[in-house]
Amino acid sequence: MKRIINITLVFAGIYILNLMCNPLLSQNSQGFQASDFMGEPLEKVKLYTDRDIYIAGETIWFSAFSGIINESAPSPISQIIYIEIYNAGNKVFVREKFKLNNGQASGHLVIPDETPTGYYFIRAYTMYLRNFPPENYFISGITIINPEIPQSGGNVTDEIKMVPEGGNLINGIQSKLALKIPYKIVHQTSAAFLVNTKGEQSDEINIYPNGLCMIDLIPNDSARCYLKLVFHNGDSLHAFLPGPQKAGFLMQTKIEGNELHAKTFRKESNPTSSSNFILKVLSDSYQQKYKAEIIMKDHISETVIPLSKLPHGLSYVVATDKNDSILSFNPIYLESEISDNIQIVLQKNSFETREKVELDIQLPPSQTNDFKLMTVSVVKKGTAIIMDDLLPEIVSKNPCLLESYFEKNAGRSPDLIKQINISMMLFSANALNSFLASAAQPKSRIYFPEIRDVSISGFLLEKKTRKPMKDVQMFASILFEDFQLHTTKTMEDGSFVFSLNHLTGKRNLYLFPDIRDGGEHELFINSDFSTKFRNLYDCDPVIDSNYLQFLEELYINQQIAVNFPRKSVDQQKIQKLSPWFGVEMLTINLADYIDLTSFREVINEIVPSVRLKENNDQYRFTVFDNNSQIAYENPLVLLDHIPVTNINELIKIHPTLIEKIEVMSQPYILGNYTIWGLILITTKTDDFARIKLPEESAFINYQMQKNTSSFVPLDFTEEDIAKSSNPFFNTVLYWGSFYKNDIPGKQISFYTSDHIADYDVIIRGINGNGRLYKGSAAFSVTAK
Repeated sequence: MKRIINITLVFAGIYILNLMCNPLLSQNSQGFQASDFMGEPLEKVKLYTDRDIYIAGETIWFSAFSGIINESAPSPISQIIYIEIYNAGNKVFVREKFKLNNGQASGHLVIPDETPTGYYFIRAYTMYLRNFPPENYFISGITIINPEIPQSGGNVTDEIKMVPEGGNLINGIQSKLALKIPYKIVHQTSAAFLVNTKGEQSDEINIYPNGLCMIDLIPNDSARCYLKLVFHNGDSLHAFLPGPQKAGFLMQTKIEGNELHAKTFRKESNPTSSSNFILKVLSDSYQQKYKAEIIMKDHISETVIPLSKLPHGLSYVVATDKNDSILSFNPIYLESEISDNIQIVLQKNSFETREKVELDIQLPPSQTNDFKLMTVSVVKKGTAIIMDDLLPEIVSKNPCLLESYFEKNAGRSPDLIKQINISMMLFSANALNSFLASAAQPKSRIYFPEIRDVSISGFLLEKKTRKPMKDVQMFASILFEDFQLHTTKTMEDGSFVFSLNHLTGKRNLYLFPDIRDGGEHELFINSDFSTKFRNLYDCDPVIDSNYLQFLEELYINQQIAVNFPRKSVDQQKIQKLSPWFGVEMLTINLADYIDLTSFREVINEIVPSVRLKENNDQYRFTVFDNNSQIAYENPLVLLDHIPVTNINELIKIHPTLIEKIEVMSQPYILGNYTIWGLILITTKTDDFARIKLPEESAFINYQMQKNTSSFVPLDFTEEDIAKSSNPFFNTVLYWGSFYKNDIPGKQISFYTSDHIADYDVIIRGINGNGRLYKGSAAFSVTAK
């Protein structure tokens, strides 16, 4: 069997046009143009999880929404959402596909028990979004703790990172310097100062507990400066700042009110050189949003850009010369509008164990009927971000997480904004490297939007010439239970795609191109999950003694849940398809007949309406339709549900290996393919009677969608739970997702468990214009 090669599919322009004309897309009211696969996507995905900290082996509850950017309607482009959990090294620990219903999907992900302690990333995207850079995928961060597999400590460093704004310091120009001081050094530090080689010392410098620090200075090459850290034990640490340059280009960016200010300086060693440059603003996916030619006067300029012209989220202010060489690359973050509040009313602030809790959700009056999605999470305090004025290291190192971080965090203190500005400066070198690497990536590659269900795609080439094989009839069989047969033809570039409907879990597929030219060919199958990842940077969670008791409580809750499992979650089952033929079949069970010695005898002696013919040592079947009195040449032959065209190979099967033969002696239309009669042979074997299959065919174990599911909270009014002597220690008391008409006037009720702790109620919602709404409340659980 030919080895399957997972590669990214390259489609020619004609493929896009064929895609637009494909009748499958007639279901999509939006319609597509080739330009829809260029620039930025029409579709955007959001995903919310029940919390942010998990123990390995626990369940992550999520809700996702796929919508059209700048429109209130759900996206009609995609019917399947892909969700992955992975680390900064792009090692994937969880991969699942879920069905989108009216743009929405809810369910759960199970963290593998063997997942090591660390920070992880969860991303969500659609097949349509794979036509764009991975910067367009949804991404968020979570922490996973595994008491059995502690941190490796491989990322711990004593190095103090120092990055000047704009990438360098120039002698005599007032500048800012961002610092990141390792946690264990910050933990020992009592004071910090800036000292120059003349012995002059600055006022005390503020260092945030996460190690972030900003220094304002005027570089002077005649008096180098160093950072002086004084420890609690009286020792000190000195670290020299980067030395200033005598000449160069420097850009400083600052957001003031509703404007972005980009101030540039140029000190020239050659006064005759041009001072003009190009100023651009790029989105996170490197799409140009602003461009202007800047003429510098006296080697200084300041450009003011209204924020209304710029995208929200992570962006890059870039200065280039006339040859497009980069002079400066400054990341900035423009936050979306601050979310409105959702009011949560609890009947009281403290509840006993196993007591019913009721809460009312009061939406902003103007938005009562305009929500697309709302999630309600009730979790142990400390497991979810609500109000955090200290930027986590994983976010400061990966500013792409800021959007999802702010969707969780209601904190907006000036100190938090300063930490974000420091992080932007520290990130600048990595951001530039990622930008340069993206420019070297192969350009546009088109993936079919999944407008029906999970799909599988690939292409067919001549092996020697590497030319695409067009107009080749392709078959895809879903083997064993829930049998399906699909067929299509390859396009101009040899590409093909199948929609595999109403299937869950892992399924065995057989793909087969019907080629009878005697040449050698190769079949390539595309990876179903994206193989492209944005650059991310790792760090280890800080777990000190103050944090251990909290983690021990989470671990105890998880262990009790494992040893005293509750009833399973409600499953929304995928409707199965009936057999594709659905017409009357004539069935011949060989056990009902005398033993015959050859396959030819079986066909000629006991199978009516079928004849085996020979011409130049090549065998073929004929099926005769008694109703129409028509004989059909070359009917479709399936052996254990896989298509077989080499009848010479088929007749080698001994009759004792055959269980039954079924015949359909009339035409059957399957998509754009007409079956002129069908012969379905079922063997007693699990290896297709060991017939020789074509080199260019392929068997694949392929991942289909996972059933959506809903969280089942404790209910002590149920007799089996009320009378149970089992302990119920729950980190999550409630998780629910609500859409549109289910939201207004919503009342939530649930029961507390046996876990005595403080809990947070967290509500997040998105309205029709993509505006975020949030609300939170807290209560305690005490002993009876």
